Amino acid sequence: MDLVAEAGLDVSDWANYAGKHPASNPKYCYEWVFNQEGMPSVACLWFDNMRMEPDGSVRQRLNLWQVAKKHESLPGRSAVAKRARALDLALQTAFRKQSPIRVIVVDGEQADLVAQNAQSSKVERRRLDPAAWTVAEYDLSTGDCLLMRNEGGLTGKTGSQDTDRASTNPDNAPSSAATTYVTRLAYNSHHWRKPATAGEVQEAGDTYRNENGFGHEDWLFRDEWQFDGWRYAFVQGVNNSRAKLLREGKLFNLRLFTMPAPSDRRAVAEIRDVECLDDRAAEAAVAAYEKLGWLNTMRAEVAAAGGRPEALDETGPAPHILNLRYRLDNLSMLDAETPLPPDDPVHRLKRYGLYGTAGAMDAAVDGTGKPIGARPLEILPLTADDYRHAFYRIEMSDINRRWLVAHYYSPDATTSIVQLASALGYTDHRAADDAYGALAREVAGELPRAPDDLEHGQYVDWLQALAQTSERDALNNSQWRLREEVAQAMLEMRWVEARDGTDSEVMESPTPDDQRLARDYGLDDTQIRQMMLSRRGQGRFRNATLRFWGGSCAVSGLPDTCLLVASHIKPWKSANPNERLDGFNGLPLTPNLDRAFDRGYVSFAKDGSIMISPVMSVESMQALGIRPEMALRICDERIDTYMAYHREHIFVRKK
Repeated sequence: MDLVAEAGLDVSDWANYAGKHPASNPKYCYEWVFNQEGMPSVACLWFDNMRMEPDGSVRQRLNLWQVAKKHESLPGRSAVAKRARALDLALQTAFRKQSPIRVIVVDGEQADLVAQNAQSSKVERRRLDPAAWTVAEYDLSTGDCLLMRNEGGLTGKTGSQDTDRASTNPDNAPSSAATTYVTRLAYNSHHWRKPATAGEVQEAGDTYRNENGFGHEDWLFRDEWQFDGWRYAFVQGVNNSRAKLLREGKLFNLRLFTMPAPSDRRAVAEIRDVECLDDRAAEAAVAAYEKLGWLNTMRAEVAAAGGRPEALDETGPAPHILNLRYRLDNLSMLDAETPLPPDDPVHRLKRYGLYGTAGAMDAAVDGTGKPIGARPLEILPLTADDYRHAFYRIEMSDINRRWLVAHYYSPDATTSIVQLASALGYTDHRAADDAYGALAREVAGELPRAPDDLEHGQYVDWLQALAQTSERDALNNSQWRLREEVAQAMLEMRWVEARDGTDSEVMESPTPDDQRLARDYGLDDTQIRQMMLSRRGQGRFRNATLRFWGGSCAVSGLPDTCLLVASHIKPWKSANPNERLDGFNGLPLTPNLDRAFDRGYVSFAKDGSIMISPVMSVESMQALGIRPEMALRICDERIDTYMAYHREHIFVRKK
């Protein structure tokens, strides 16, 4: 408990325990990871599992996902599975957000987590590592993870790289190897040296600036705040693409513009050889700001402008209040008094993303009156990260998620709106078109720019934000193939799983029942294989089941596909080949519900409400998390056809 507090987390709730000491609180004392919003996660890692590499770095490889899956299938090991899952989720989050974690190093008698009858670990020594750790790698398809201990001082890079390579360019021009991005700055009437008052702010609505009375960019050109020749600052466009910039690890150039009015674009500045700060460098920079008194000055200026100074300590919208650094010699302020011409590509830009629009701001002039343009800018393709961020920002509902998951699980991720509407139970495909189109329009509004394949960057159909048109089907309906970046984003978020991964597994030989059905129904080898996969809850049957239910549990709505079992409603042994492969003869359920449903201890009425067998004791219901108010999230006649069989023949009605 003391070490968790030393890491900066609030441990006051530990005292809500009737035992002798708060540190013995079983709600916390056995956990492997501790979380608090706005703070780095604190993970317990075994010293014996850490390795010193030849380059001097300290690393640890682990896979908590596999540990959780292993122990979920073992009796009496659910607590281990829960702790492993919690730590795995914390590592995933740290990897996605490129945020640090703190580590409590533990030593003692470590249990063998692979052994089925392993005893509990016995920790004899603990110490909080003063250095932060980074989740350097996380394979979202396998759960394999690499943690690295951070070392070094105030720099945006690790190891022995030259942190001064962003030196002044003698030609006062962008480095030829650096990519140039265009991004928007929120308007600031004080030339981005301090926050503007509410009366001077040009924005309205529920923007961060409007809600908090300032933006992190408001001190971008506070030139006197520098150390070691570097100016540390924040740009929102960099924040939105930070994970990508850190992966690339390259210097880049920024062209900055602002919008004093909706149809007005003004050039602000060009910064060459910008470096994106990793978590360690950003934290060190903020610590230096605090030590030098600059952070207190920022708080005072926010208060003077009528804003919320405490928002500077909140990490929700951005992990750090500083995310880049540059040399002052590489900054060129531009003519902000003259609007950019109406044919400048920046007039198509509204969001605070990084853009690679060719020719943007070429007409802007520097302090000598010379245009900065005529240098081609790289067009930056959309990535899975862009779509993940868009999905997070629109707060994707379960209904919206069903559209994307159903599209993903369509054959080759390609479908028509008519087919998609039918799969999801819509009787009017036009209403379906409107619903899916509305979702696509929301996503388009959160992307940094339109996809590359759109003519002149203009949407003819909003679905183009999510999919590409393909050849028409036999009924002359437009076919839409889900964009690879969208599919990858969904995989990374665990809304879906690899479509063909299970089909590639080694299969057992056909059973006598398989062989009999093959003869009776004239099934070919492919159909037999699909039927065998269906028995294992895999292949086409699993895809079809997940497609209808949006990749979520049919009851709880749990959206993690790796935890769901595709359970047959009409049992395998009683179904014909078509019924065995029919996705409407399946429910994606969490393992506890799947086992109870398979044994007939629960079923579902025509209205979707749960039916609990009288053989189920109250203790069993509580242990399995089964409650009388549970119900199927969706009712559909195609499903109830099979459910009627389950109610009649499988459900246990008497003790």
